[in-house]
Amino acid sequence: MQAAAEEDGRVRLATAPELLRGWTGKQHACRVLACEASYDVFCFLDADVRVGREAIYRMLSELNVTERQRQEMALVSGFPRKDTGSFLERLLIPIIHFVLLGFLPLPAERWGNSVSFATGCGQFMMVRREPYMASGGHSAIRASMHDGLLLPRLFRKHGFRTGVYDLTSDASCRMYRGAAEVWRGLAKNATEGMATLGRIPVFTLLFWVMGFDSFARGATGRAGLGRCCIRLECW
Repeated sequence: MQAAAEEDGRVRLATAPELLRGWTGKQHACRVLACEASYDVFCFLDADVRVGREAIYRMLSELNVTERQRQEMALVSGFPRKDTGSFLERLLIPIIHFVLLGFLPLPAERWGNSVSFATGCGQFMMVRREPYMASGGHSAIRASMHDGLLLPRLFRKHGFRTGVYDLTSDASCRMYRGAAEVWRGLAKNATEGMATLGRIPVFTLLFWVMGFDSFARGATGRAGLGRCCIRLECW
């Protein structure tokens, strides 16, 4: 990065101060970068995400979409394609997209601005300066590891619009390399949302019910609960 900053005047390298008590590393770094930024739009991008030529332009376009009698978007987020290598990566990483399609009512996320339907992907988030600062941004979720979920919720709690999008054709990310990294990474992140101790049994049961219902009805040609759910979310 130092070399890039020296060669290209558009690149500015900023150094974060010492991590403060009560902050997680990512939220602290993102807040520091937001304070250093001089433009009206911030793009928070994980270091392991690789973006294509259209990714930034496309998300800026979504951020700037205006609809009659609705305020402009304050935060947009995209799910990049998840690249995998090892067997455990191929087995577990696709569940991220399956959970999103299976349990998030996308029409409700699109048409309304309910906090309950707010979600995003921390790997790629783009926000406007004023709503970010007004809501508190990463400083308001300083102790969390899940900005992808909590930052959109925070924005909506303050009355700002958010949206989540499919970015698999324009960006990619290999989250972990090998079984050990997959296990450590997923275990570390299983602390909020559907992965809390009180919710894991409930959603696991729903997975089984949906899967069994679809299997049992498939032979008769009738659409089971799971199939109807996936059809709705992909609409």
